Amino acid sequence: MTNYGFMRVAAAIPKMQVGNIDFNVVEIKKLALEASKNAAVVISFPELCLTGYTLGDLLHQELMLQKSLEALEDLQKFSINISSIICVGFPLALEDKLFNVAALIGNGQVLGIVPKTYI
Repeated sequence: MTNYGFMRVAAAIPKMQVGNIDFNVVEIKKLALEASKNAAVVISFPELCLTGYTLGDLLHQELMLQKSLEALEDLQKFSINISSIICVGFPLALEDKLFNVAALIGNGQVLGIVPKTYI
């Protein structure tokens, strides 16, 4: 069967627990595996899906920001096991500023990080 140059893109909404990054990563991995098995080339997860969107003041906690980076590294290693590209959102502290970013992850690498510009 020919794909006519199209690719399958999946929008995935995982079960989330606000502030529970470990739980959220497990749920993201489950859906990423399922979507990859169903031939999704790109899997898009929600904004701030690593932490939960309604985190409020906890977004400014150093521990939360560090755990987000560790989760990104975990997903980077996980991406070696699937053929899809994963897009996840998380908070990123850089040069004394806090950004709401999306990261593209695939083949064991962070392919790019893009900040949200229109709030």
